[in-house]
Amino acid sequence: GFVSELAGKELKVVLTGDGGDELFGGYTKYWGALVNGEDLQMTNKDFVRHYEPSLRLFDEEHVCEILGEQRETEDHQRALLELLSDVEHWDNISKALYIDMMWLMPGNNLVKPDRMGMAFSLEARSPFLDVNVIELAFSIHGSAKVSSDDTKIILKQAVSELIGHDVAYGAKKMFTVPVGDWLIGSEANPHAPQKEDIFNSRLGQLLRREPVDEIFREHLSGSQNLTREIRALIALGLQDYGAENQI
Repeated sequence: GFVSELAGKELKVVLTGDGGDELFGGYTKYWGALVNGEDLQMTNKDFVRHYEPSLRLFDEEHVCEILGEQRETEDHQRALLELLSDVEHWDNISKALYIDMMWLMPGNNLVKPDRMGMAFSLEARSPFLDVNVIELAFSIHGSAKVSSDDTKIILKQAVSELIGHDVAYGAKKMFTVPVGDWLIGSEANPHAPQKEDIFNSRLGQLLRREPVDEIFREHLSGSQNLTREIRALIALGLQDYGAENQI
């Protein structure tokens, strides 16, 4: 929001890098699409069984602990199989990239710059998402994009002479909000989201308190960084609590 506000003071249109990571392998997680570093020939069904657990915020055992009952994963896997039905011949890294391009980008990554831009009369355009760039990206084998120790390999090579080696190979920088740091500290911290927001909602009626308490304890003690898990629970609780109070 602050970046969009600052840019909107002088500009009407900006270019963003959205899609670059999802098309050219900008995250180390995509290496996990391989099996022990090998791009094994897999059916979509085998690939989904292998890769689907890495898409979860909570693993299946943790979900069962929090909800106190066995949860089925078949619907999620069925949706992935349907999504991948036209790309069974692709390599595994490309399948992982395709999942994020089709699922993560529309509902998450593209929503934020669009809303923040429009809030300040700023139009954000994404050159990487030009249809010709997308088709080119998915014609390139995943092994040219990600390795065990590097990401966006072919893109860095392509643009290094244009933007300079230091920029092309510089460390990834993200626009992040320090929610994890806010959670660690005094209970009186005015920035810290409250666990009770979860249990004051209808969502809280479905959760077992003990495992949720343990998630907060582990994060607050610094033994694990569970920011994303806590943020998801609080967001669901706040959303549900707000809807409940509007009825």
